[in-house]
Amino acid sequence: MAYYAWSPIVTKRNEQGMTTETIQPGDTVAQKAAGLSDADWEYLLETGVIREEEYPENLDMGQAPAEKEREQVQAMYRGELDPDEVEEIQIKLGTADPATLEATSGKQTKASAPEPEDITTTVEAKKAGG
Repeated sequence: MAYYAWSPIVTKRNEQGMTTETIQPGDTVAQKAAGLSDADWEYLLETGVIREEEYPENLDMGQAPAEKEREQVQAMYRGELDPDEVEEIQIKLGTADPATLEATSGKQTKASAPEPEDITTTVEAKKAGG
């Protein structure tokens, strides 16, 4: 099983205490290779610094990984992703049904994506006393 850094992890400092080696977000992390004790490894897993899911690619400058994931989920519901991307997001979210994923083929269309509620009609009806 692969693990990925979601935050920088300092693995080595010199005598002056300056960082000389760092694992960067998106890099794969192995406990032994990083020289982490069992306690440090568990702490980094519990705090989300190290995760089983891959660090999002193509982040915009200053964009948080969680924001990128939200954008991907929104794009999925708008029908803007191909089936492989949809499957990957569903697996990450834990909403994938293996039987459905195997049987599903073809691209999700905008027609199959849920439409946002049009609140304009509701507001106008309330103004008119309806």
